[in-house]
Amino acid sequence: MKILLEELSRDPSPPRQWIGSEAWFTDMDMLRFTSCAGAIGVAIQQSVIPGFRNFLLDLSPSEVAASPVLSEFWEDAFNCTLRKSEIFQVLTELKKVNFSQNGYHVSFDANGDPVAFYELVNWQTNERGAIEPVPVSVCSESCPPGTRKVLQKGKPICCYDCIPCPEGEISNM
Repeated sequence: MKILLEELSRDPSPPRQWIGSEAWFTDMDMLRFTSCAGAIGVAIQQSVIPGFRNFLLDLSPSEVAASPVLSEFWEDAFNCTLRKSEIFQVLTELKKVNFSQNGYHVSFDANGDPVAFYELVNWQTNERGAIEPVPVSVCSESCPPGTRKVLQKGKPICCYDCIPCPEGEISNM
């Protein structure tokens, strides 16, 4: 996508309405392209799960070995190699995962893919000529840096409270 936008920067085309996928729409480097002004796209909701970092660091090798994602994390974090699991066994178990945390429901479909919730994102040019995302919420303001969203129970997904990030963690939005 960057190559296309770089070419359009050199030889501009008539204005276009860009609709982007998460793969490039969450890349803040794309904001440097003025042709992206007015673009809309989707992005998977982000959240911080309290205690998740400590959970990962406290896992034993036998617990980690059952998950390719956790195995990769462990091998990188602790500079070690773990015995590989049978992928079909992991997929079978992954399909059974189903829980809620901080108002977010986590589950996987029949293919083992996560069921995601998306937010619509819109980039607009501000008065200084810079491109920035437009706040997407209807009943809550965007959370400031250093805080994260927590959904308000019984209200639409655009209604949330902003709470401080856990110690040692930051928000990038």
